[in-house]
Amino acid sequence: ANFGSNSRPMVIPLASGRPPFPTSLLTLEWSVVELLILGDSIAIGVAAALQILHFGGCDVLARNGASVGSIAAMAPSIGYRQVVVSAGSNDRLSPSRARDLVTLRRKLWGAKVTWIYPRQPTPAWDVYRVARRFGDRTVDIKSAGSRDGVHPRSDIAVARAILFQADRANFQQSRWRSVGGTMR
Repeated sequence: ANFGSNSRPMVIPLASGRPPFPTSLLTLEWSVVELLILGDSIAIGVAAALQILHFGGCDVLARNGASVGSIAAMAPSIGYRQVVVSAGSNDRLSPSRARDLVTLRRKLWGAKVTWIYPRQPTPAWDVYRVARRFGDRTVDIKSAGSRDGVHPRSDIAVARAILFQADRANFQQSRWRSVGGTMR
């Protein structure tokens, strides 16, 4: 894989045929090829970090410098159970960013989506509004520090935060099921 290429999306099928490696005491629902990492260069780093953490497998559709519109164009027509999206960092001045985020989210029908907030405040607020509108989870990369004002200093810390969110959601879902309720 060429991590520096901007010409086409990087597609890395990481599915190895083995079940996911448990990352905590709680069991993740994600299994091989049920997870898609979608987005820009931050998504590339998070995907690599998930590999380092020995997290089963996932599909990756990401490109360095990708705008929200180009990420929406990359979004696959097949459904995934879980999607992690990093979008908005390369659209600081785009007037269509908010609309493109909604278009992107609508393409991810049926998926449980986790958004990675961009470090810049205005794009982060746009991502927040879309995540809230669709009831999605979010991860803030500010606590991971930054090496350049855009990318997290530690992709591993962001990957762990994403896995923590998934663990917490799975715990809440199993709790709801155990008392006969339903999740919305």
